[in-house]
This record gives sequence, C-alpha cells and structure tokens, in this order.
Amino acid sequence: MIKVNYGGLYRRPFFCFLLPSLFLAFFTLLPAAPQVEAEELRLEVFSPAAHYAHTERENVRVYHGRRYQGLQYRGRRVYLQQAGSSDSSGELYRGSVYLIKTLTRDAVRMLQPVDREISVKCRVSHQGFTPVEGSDLPIRTGFPVLAKGDVSAGDTWKAEGSDSVYLEDGTLITQPFQCTYTYRETGIYMERPAQIIDFSYTFAKADPYGQRPRALRGTSSGEIALFTDQRGGYFIKERLTRHYLENGTPVSREEGFRLTWGRGITIGEIESLQRTMIASLQAEENGKPPGGQPPGSRPDRVDKPGRSGRPEEAPGSTGDPEATEDEPIEVERTTEGIKLNLPRIHFVPDQAKILPREKDRLDKLAEMLKKVPDASFMVKGHTADVGTKESQYELSVERARTIIEQMVARGLEPSRFVYQGLGGDQPVAPNDTEEGRARNRRVEVIILNQ
Repeated sequence: MIKVNYGGLYRRPFFCFLLPSLFLAFFTLLPAAPQVEAEELRLEVFSPAAHYAHTERENVRVYHGRRYQGLQYRGRRVYLQQAGSSDSSGELYRGSVYLIKTLTRDAVRMLQPVDREISVKCRVSHQGFTPVEGSDLPIRTGFPVLAKGDVSAGDTWKAEGSDSVYLEDGTLITQPFQCTYTYRETGIYMERPAQIIDFSYTFAKADPYGQRPRALRGTSSGEIALFTDQRGGYFIKERLTRHYLENGTPVSREEGFRLTWGRGITIGEIESLQRTMIASLQAEENGKPPGGQPPGSRPDRVDKPGRSGRPEEAPGSTGDPEATEDEPIEVERTTEGIKLNLPRIHFVPDQAKILPREKDRLDKLAEMLKKVPDASFMVKGHTADVGTKESQYELSVERARTIIEQMVARGLEPSRFVYQGLGGDQPVAPNDTEEGRARNRRVEVIILNQ
C-alpha cells in the first residue's frame, strides 16, 4: 500500500476559502496538476517478506507488417524466496521466472505450457524489484513510482522505468521508458480499499546511434491500484502497443492489454496452507476410498499365492519395484508454493496413459486442490533418465498434461493450471537401479503462491 497523506505540501490550503473572491479566482486559475519531483517507490507491499509472488499476463494481437498473425498470450510468473542477506539496496531474494507463451489464430489456449524457466536473483526494497548484477529480471522495474511529499487528486509527476520482453529465439530486449503518473483518489477497487493512480508512458530511445540490432518502441497507459487492506498487494491494468525494430526498421507490432498483480507472502500464510493440505490428506487416508477398499489395500492384486508364497500381480502388471508399492502424496514447501508430490506415479510404460490403480491417489489429489478454490496450480512431470533427452522431455510434458486432464475430469477448471515437463533433469534418486528409476518417475503439483 502507498501511504498518501492529506493536508501536506501539495494540497490546496484551507484558508483559500476565506480569501476575498478576487484571490479565490486567482487560485482557481493555477494549474490543477502541477509537476512534482518523483521519488523512489514507497510501497509497504515491498517491505521484507518471506516470499513474493508477481504475475504479468498479456493478451495481444500480433502483426507482421500488415498481416495479422493471431492472438498471443504471454505470461510471466515470478516466485521469490528470501535469501537471508540485505544491504542498502534491499533484501536479497532468489527464485524463478516462468515464461508462458502460446500463439493461436482464434483463441488463447486454456492449458498453459511453461515456455522457459529462468533462475533469478534480485533485491526487493522500497524501489520494488531490482535485478542483481549478472541476473536478468524479465519484468518491469522502476515502476510504479510515487511522488515526493503529499499529493492530492489530480497531482502528476514523472519518473523513469524499464520493461523487458523475451523474444522467441531467447533474446531479452530491455527498453527504458519515461512514465507520467496522475494520482486519482483513495477509493474502492475490485471491492477492496486502495490508492488509485493513472499512468502512461512511451519507450525511450536507449540507443540513439542505432547500434543495438533489436529495440522496442510503443506506448502504455492504464491504472494502478495499491491495496490498503490487510492482504495488501497491487493490481495494474493497462492498454499497450509495442513495435519491434530490427536495425532500426519496424518488423512487427503487438496491440492489446496487460494485467499485473502480486504481493509479499508471510511464513504464517505458507504454514497455514501446508497444515490444511496435511490435514486434508490425513482425512482422506483415514477414510475409505471409492469402492469400499480400506486404506492401503491393493485392488489390482490377485489374492492367490504364487510359487514364492507372495500374491501375484494382476494381469498386465509389470512386476517391477515401481508397481509393488503405492506411496502416499507428499506435502512440502517450495519457493513457488506448497508442493504435492506423487512419487512412483503409474503410467503405461513409455506412454502418458495413466493406469487405473492411480484412481484413489488422483481422487485424493483433486479433493486437496479443491480446498483452495482461488489458487492456481503448476504441474511438473518427471521421468527416469532413460532414452534420449528429447524423448524424456516429450514424455514428461505429456504426462503432466494427463494429470491436468484427470483433475479437470474431477471438476477443476483447466484455466487454473500451468504445466512443465522436465524429463530426467531433476532426479531424486540414482538412475542406475530400477528402484531409483521408479522414484524418479513422478509428478509434482504445486499450489502456487498468490
């Protein structure tokens, strides 16, 4: 929340109303929106917090030359965790930026794949998010900025900021802009008390001699709501136009809108959600799953002893360690939020088709996710390190999508999910044994901080 005081330097003094009409007329001719000196960001939402969640979502029409290419959805999700050190420029945080991008001619797809994950370090202070040297931060920085001193409705000020966009080839374009702000009012925004500021900016020419091969031009305008209730946070709505230049020549443009929101998250909030998930899981484990089977029973086994004296696997079972034990859903904290891990997830070998034996665990997972009706979820698929990297990645993406489809079939909205396939790049056990490979075949569902 921005602290905006009333009755200060830029408010019309009360005694004006007691002056003769001549002086009153003189004062009414003064500029209604004086230019005032800009100051660094003063937001309580950027006071030290355990975690930060920041989201930018764009829907734009894409043109190459005069030819319409379609709608592009571009999302940037930032999840940060306090790293424990601070200096005069603010607290140090580490985390990830997830870039989410789809391009369709007719409509934005509801299932949202992660296009790229970028590890970042940054400082969080009264200046907002600022990158640490050597770490790119592909979000807007130096924005928004509050005027120095007290302000009244109609006061304006200017300040510089910077915006960043990743191109399809992985190039990061960072372009400065100069923004004009106008303080509107204290009011109700999205049914919450907030300070409301209007803004507009134009990208500046950072390279007057044309040495940069790629650059941005364009404009943006909208409104900022800085919430003043206990939850805090910010919400920004804007219209934007971008022109992409290569060697000084415009090659494409985007027109549309962007929504931005975020806030700091306390340890107490994270612990509360973790307890909720653990309690939900325990309640499911203590009850009876569908079909009347008691907890821990194996409906896919045949209760007939074999030569070894052990129950034989039902027809179609692989008989490997992965298929001999169902493990409970695991609950733990991560930088992004609360992770629900499904170890040893059972798919048809080398396919994204899930086996019927997973029905109980999927039912439990869906019930846990329904406990947080306003949350978004990230699904991460993992495989064992077997075969080519390309095949591992493709299979992990398909399996992550399969889990989402199972959740949608159980009543969850597809628009609440993003997904990512990581192949065998993040093992939790050695891949040189079947036991280890079974542990590495897993799916993680993260209840994202918000």
